[in-house]
Amino acid sequence: ISKSETCFWVGDLYEAWALYQFGKMTLDLIRSSIRRMHRSQVREDRERADPLLVAHSAVEAIAWLGVTLFLLVCISQAGWSLYLLTFTGPIKDYTEYNNQIAQFGAAGVVASCGAIYNV
Repeated sequence: ISKSETCFWVGDLYEAWALYQFGKMTLDLIRSSIRRMHRSQVREDRERADPLLVAHSAVEAIAWLGVTLFLLVCISQAGWSLYLLTFTGPIKDYTEYNNQIAQFGAAGVVASCGAIYNV
């Protein structure tokens, strides 16, 4: 069962990478739209663009915090599980393995919720 859980952790890693790419694409699209407003011929659009650019910078920083945390937790989770199964000796007692993986599981849930909420 530990090998199948490792496959799920690697799957979470792919999910984290997809969320990172989605966030990057979305935030870049919003930034380019605001910059287009800033170069507009209409004065009202240009005036509205400056505060939006400031607000976007703050939102972008918060979004990257959650997504980066989730990505780092997933890398650690998958890496540690692969390390335990590949480079350590045969596991005779799975209680310690399960305890270590359970900690990563809890961290993954918290990081996932934070990342999805921030994006």
